Amino acid sequence: MFIDMSDGSAVRSAHISYRFKGEAQLKTYRKGAAVVAAAGLAVLAACSSTTTTPTSSGTSGTPISTNATVTFGEAPGSYPNYIFPFENGGFYSPANVLVQYILYRPLYWFSSSPQSLVTPSESVAQQPVYTDNDSKIVINLKGWKWSDGETVDAQDVVFWMNLMKTEPENWGGYVPGDIPNDVTNVVVSGPDQVTFDLDGTYNPRWFTYDELSQVTPIPQAWDVTSLGAKPGSGGCSSASYSSISINPKTYAPVSASAKACAAVFDFLSIQSGFNPLHPNSTDVKPVTSYASNPLWQVTDGAFKLTGFQLDGRVTMTRNPSYSGPVKARYKTFVFVPYTSEAAEYNALAAGALTIGNLPPNDLSSPAPKPGGVGPNNAQLASSYNLQSVPIWGIGYIAVNRNSTGDSGAAGPIFRQLYFRQALQTLIDQPALVEKYYKNYAVPVYGPVPTDPSTWTSPSETTNPYPYSVANATKLLKDHGWDVVPNGTSTCVRPGTAATDCGAGIPKGTPLKLQLQFSSGVPEQAEEVDAEKAAWSQVGINVSLSEASFDEVYGAAVLCPTGCSWQMQFWAGWSYEPDFYPTGDEIFYTGAESNPGDYSNATNDTNIRATETTTSASAMYTYQDFMAQQLPVIWEPNASELVEVKKGFDIGQLSPNEADGIAPWDWYFTKS
Repeated sequence: MFIDMSDGSAVRSAHISYRFKGEAQLKTYRKGAAVVAAAGLAVLAACSSTTTTPTSSGTSGTPISTNATVTFGEAPGSYPNYIFPFENGGFYSPANVLVQYILYRPLYWFSSSPQSLVTPSESVAQQPVYTDNDSKIVINLKGWKWSDGETVDAQDVVFWMNLMKTEPENWGGYVPGDIPNDVTNVVVSGPDQVTFDLDGTYNPRWFTYDELSQVTPIPQAWDVTSLGAKPGSGGCSSASYSSISINPKTYAPVSASAKACAAVFDFLSIQSGFNPLHPNSTDVKPVTSYASNPLWQVTDGAFKLTGFQLDGRVTMTRNPSYSGPVKARYKTFVFVPYTSEAAEYNALAAGALTIGNLPPNDLSSPAPKPGGVGPNNAQLASSYNLQSVPIWGIGYIAVNRNSTGDSGAAGPIFRQLYFRQALQTLIDQPALVEKYYKNYAVPVYGPVPTDPSTWTSPSETTNPYPYSVANATKLLKDHGWDVVPNGTSTCVRPGTAATDCGAGIPKGTPLKLQLQFSSGVPEQAEEVDAEKAAWSQVGINVSLSEASFDEVYGAAVLCPTGCSWQMQFWAGWSYEPDFYPTGDEIFYTGAESNPGDYSNATNDTNIRATETTTSASAMYTYQDFMAQQLPVIWEPNASELVEVKKGFDIGQLSPNEADGIAPWDWYFTKS
């Protein structure tokens, strides 16, 4: 529920809650987001220093079938740690989604250019058919098989939707009003056909790319509440969607069907290492048994899981019962973890990886222009081919509008648009792209990716806040701050008038803030060092600290009643599974992946317009408004530099990250 405020913004009136058996316990826990890092081939993502790897867009050599092993370098500092493909915020990361999508295929596979993301040949269902003025969707599945012999059918889709309707607050991509709230019914209309009834007319592109993209059929073998139980005995997969009801304020299950689904969800989550009844506890024991747990052995993907270590090393082998169109031509696929870019580079230099990430610092020559490709690293050029892959995402620093830092003033400071403008005005993105990323990045001036520019507003290619110490100084002085260059500026004019510091900022408040960023990525450290120096020119005194990606990302919790974090920089957002970049998952009021708690009624209206109309003007209106509003502090979006061993063909990686990677499409062209 939302309360409209006189200034045109909106605030949430209810906390996100976790269910405690039959009742709700209010929590303020980050649900999660797909994120993209400054460097790293890990996946969408997800989705880290976590970046993501787009799916292959085609191959060119003559394939050789072999029993060989392919080693794939994970993004430094980011590793998979959750197997159940229905994860809440702390686990909704690229590293996890990458592994999950390979084992358990989503309803639709997205792997081509942003103009036509859905790849029908590699999807478990036919293209969705929209009828009744785009308020009804008919989906026909193709009859793929699970490894236990069961068919991937319409009931498996209903099973997923039943869980989503029961546990919306535990789904990392949940946005109030979106799926499952906009779905009035889901019914099996034939053995391989499922029909969705919607609560209104929607933009089919948005609903397919951002809503159906989140659906993963799950097997009847998972509809249990104990290991060894009979498939379907949990009673969730067979329940009708309409029979499930929950308390809309507390998310506690009400109907018998909802309680059955909640019990199944709890069991599957605990088997993955997350206990919904004790969300702050940690249990790593299930992680070490993923490869032996019979639940996770039931797969419809081209590979099956044979090893999973706490350090993030994951081993998969070719699935002999895979029924999809392209079967793997090699035996083993291994994800190899690294704690730093230097460690992964050393592995490449030793020839120990089939595919790995290369940081721009290890290139002697820059790209000829942002987004282009320059010469390869001299030490690697004889053994590897270099690809530069733009990430379908945006870079940014998250700022906490509810922060209790700076003696309680940090949150109120971040709520001031003029202050966010001052921060942004002192980030020289073109210089950062050239100096630290060697042109293997693009500036970000708004919420929609510009490379490729499929849905980019013409005005978003121009910086509304160009670098200027003078402009930043004026912004602060005009709003009641005594600016002390290379010192600490303080508020001398408290109050809420147009020329005052702003609500909640007492007289004498210092601009003494904290920023935490991901470790293991040197160019990211250099980037924030340069920004700290620039901010200090107007007396914005920012203390820097670094931690692992998981710590930085996990600290950015959504906390409406207040918490300590101030600014977190893990890299940004990768648009997957929300491929159509409307921003609902990260900037809509109450969205689970909106940790800074940005809320603006105009923005909410603009986002809803992108969901209900195919008009390009709706997308332009949304992004132009957000480019000015600065819900976050925009940062350059780095491309992925990918080294591929010669003799192994993955084609040219697509300019969007799609569903991560498709290792079954890759092959050796020589022994």
